[in-house]
Formats: sequence, C-alpha cells, structure tokens
Amino acid sequence: MKRFCIIGHPISHSLSPLMYRETFKRLAIEATYEAVDVEPDRLEERVDQLVRSGFSGFNVTVPYKEAVIKLLDSLDPAAEKIGAVNTIAIKQNKLHGFNTDAYGALRLIELYREQIDGRAILLIGAGGSARAVLYTLLAAFQPSHITIITRTMSRALDLVERFRSLSPNVPLRSIAASREAFKQEVDVASVVVNTSPVGMYPRVEDSPVPDDIHFRSDQAVIDLIYTPRETKLLRRAAAAGARTIGGLEMLLHQGARACEIWTGAQMPIDHLRPRLLEALSQREQSHTVSSSPDE
Repeated sequence: MKRFCIIGHPISHSLSPLMYRETFKRLAIEATYEAVDVEPDRLEERVDQLVRSGFSGFNVTVPYKEAVIKLLDSLDPAAEKIGAVNTIAIKQNKLHGFNTDAYGALRLIELYREQIDGRAILLIGAGGSARAVLYTLLAAFQPSHITIITRTMSRALDLVERFRSLSPNVPLRSIAASREAFKQEVDVASVVVNTSPVGMYPRVEDSPVPDDIHFRSDQAVIDLIYTPRETKLLRRAAAAGARTIGGLEMLLHQGARACEIWTGAQMPIDHLRPRLLEALSQREQSHTVSSSPDE
C-alpha cells in the first residue's frame, strides 16, 4: 500500500487528508494519507524519515514551500521558475519536486480574466503561494501592472527580481505593508489577491487589509485561504458588492494535479467539493459553539 502525507506547521486545519482519502476510496486506490506537523528546525530530519519509511510522495504547505527545495534531487521546470514546491514524488529514494499551486491558481483566477487583462492587480504576501500566483498572472494574463504588498520587503524584492523577465511588458513593484499603502493600492486595484495566511483558522477575525480600507463593487477579491470558507477579508469585500471567491477551488485543482502526478488517476473533483464544504461547515459550527460566551 502506498503512503502519502502533507507536511507543514501548523497543519491541523488542512483538508488534504479528507480530500485524498476520499479520492483513494472512490477510485479504489490502495493508499493512505495523513497530516504531519513538522517543527521548523526538523524539516530535513522529518523529510528523511518519510523517505526511509517508504512514502511515495507528500504535499508541502506553509511554511516550507521554499525551504524544502534544498532537500530535493530534481525540480519540474515550472517549480524551478517559481522557486516554490508543494508536491513531491519519491521514486527510488529520490525526491522530485513540482508546483501544482500554479495549476490550481490558473483554474481559480481564470474566472476573473476580464477584470485582470489590462487592469491593476494587488497581490498580498510574498511566500510560496504568492510565487505561484504571480507566475500564473504573468504567464497566462496581461495585467497593466502588479503590486506586491508585504511586511517582508526582502521576499517581495526577490519576487520582483525573479519574475521580471517572465513578462517584461507587465511592470512589477513591491511596497511595504502599511495603512497608507493599502489605501492607495486598493483604491486603484481591479483584483486583490490574498496569498498570506492572515485570517486563516483559528484566527478568523484577522484580515490582511486594515478594517478602514474600503472595497468597491467593481472589484474582485480572491483569498487563497479556504478555512474558513469566507474569511473576514471576503466578508468585507462582499458587503461592498465586490465579487469574491475563497481558496477551496484552488485546493481542489492543485490537489487533482498532485494526484495525477502520484497515481496517474483523475481526482473526482465534483464528488469531493460537497464533502469538503460539509467538513468546513461542521468545523465552523463547532468553532462557533466552542467560542460561545455561554460555554
């Protein structure tokens, strides 16, 4: 029986175990999937344990999508260009890295093509997911320009340098996160994409955009977070009439690509979507009950 997992820290929020277990069951694939919480100073040790334990592959989430690259034996060309990996196949004790986030991002962002081409894009965050989204925006779309806003300027500057040549006609710039910067950039952006973990369960009342910054009804706001289904950022954008979408579709499509890499099989996305939505709903109801002042 093949073994797969997802590594990250924290990892308890991940729906990947449910998604892949349901997939393997429905497709009659003899395989297991689990979540492995990896402490920041034990990445190399735990990856080595996965190889020695006979795992066939694993997914990588925050905060290891970039750090794991130095442990790999080969990289898919897209993953090498992006500089981040979220899917690893193990064959004959060799680790081969892929970035299926870019495929998932394409399937998600394609819904907003008319609001992207020729328009201003605001990208929040500069981590592994931001790299995949930026790669997708430059490879498949033609925005007028892209602004990266983040608290860690060194990472944002690295993104600009890495991707500048991918689409020379699309200006890239990075700015430090501040209330003034958010106000200026949200005011002009057609599409706002949050790739940061701010607002993810359990810190569901956090938002990467300050509360006094207002959205518009002609904007699209995308949050790659899928737990909760509707983040505070998306609730505020929806209240202003903006088009909004969470990260569940990206999760499904990047997962489908990873499943194909590992097994050659097509993930049953339409079967999985209601199961994941049900799991998210149950989680949110449980969180509401446990957070009740009557408890």
